[in-house]
Formats: sequence, structure tokens, C-alpha cells
Amino acid sequence: MRAVIQDRYGSADVVEVGDLPDPVPADDEVLVRVRAVSLNGSDRENLVGRPAYARVGGLRRPRNPVPGSDVAGTVVAVGRSVTAFAPGEDVFGELAGYRGGLAEYVATSPGLLARKPAALSFADAATIPQAGCIALRATRGLHKGDRLLVNGAGGAGGAFVIGLAKHLGARVTAVDRGERPATCSGSAPTTPSRTSAATGPTSATGTTAWWT
Repeated sequence: MRAVIQDRYGSADVVEVGDLPDPVPADDEVLVRVRAVSLNGSDRENLVGRPAYARVGGLRRPRNPVPGSDVAGTVVAVGRSVTAFAPGEDVFGELAGYRGGLAEYVATSPGLLARKPAALSFADAATIPQAGCIALRATRGLHKGDRLLVNGAGGAGGAFVIGLAKHLGARVTAVDRGERPATCSGSAPTTPSRTSAATGPTSATGTTAWWT
């Protein structure tokens, strides 16, 4: 199979596209044909090997040479003891060790996967596992009429927080750098106000807040 291969820690220059043997699922695993992968902060950490915990999967080099953790795809085979999924089902999930996704196929535990709703594209489904779960935890206990400040709202988790909070009826103030208005304001009509950490709402640079 074709895969992105990382044989050491470093910059983006250490990765290349190459060939690896097709994975064979164990009795308790499923084999997924990968259709989409999303990249997160954990992928950047696993690339450079920093902070130190990013090297849990290999002190000097990654034990699994394929990066990428959040995937969506189609089950093509299942191990003998797997009953949760069957070949042909579309799934999405987060891979163990945050690695293995940037390849044509990956073998993984069925417990790390969920069925993909038919109305959800593979690309959209692949964005959910890390960022979506972080946002879900962050918005637990939020109620209609509550006010919520989302700092760093232009990131993947922030975008999900905005959507979930608006769905729950909260009033959201989204804050991020000024070049990120699309993800901050895409969930509802907004009024932007540029601010500077030093001078308040007078600078054309710095952070921008959106009230939704």
C-alpha cells in the first residue's frame, strides 16, 4: 500500500510517500480502507518529537512510521472475534498512539471506531474524533442563554465548540487572531471587533472577537 512514512523526528522534510506491506488485522481488529484523514496538534508533536511525551511511541524514532490519527473510511475485513462491524460499513475514529492513518489501509481496534452517518462526508467525519470530543467535553453543562468565551476559536476544537454552543442556545464570544474570521464566524451572523492585547479595540492587528 502507499503511505506517508516518517522514519525519524524532525521537520516536514523527514516524511515521504512510499510503499509498505498491507496490514493484516488480528482476530480482534478491523481493516479499514482510509478515505480521509485530518491533522491535529498531536500530529505536529509526533512529527517533531516534542514535548517529551510525543516520544512515548518511540524514543529515537517512531515505532509506527505512519503518522495520522483521525480517520474515516470503509471496513474491508474483520478479525474472527469482531462482531461490532462488517465489511462495507463506513466508519470514523481515532487510532491508538495517534499514528497509522496516512495510508491506504489501517488495522485497528473496533472499539476506537464509530459508524459514519450517511449524510456525513468522509472528510467531515475525519475532523471529529479529537477536536469534536474535546469540544463535546468543553460544552457539557452549557445551557440556553449561557454566555461562553472561546479563546483560540479559530482552531479545530474552537470551531466545534462554537457550533455546539450555538446549538445549545448559548451566546458565544469567539476570540482569535484576525486572519481566522471564517472559522470563528461561520456558525452564525456575527459582529467582529478588532482588539490589541496592549491597547484595546484600536489596533488593526492582534486578536479579533466575534459576538455570535
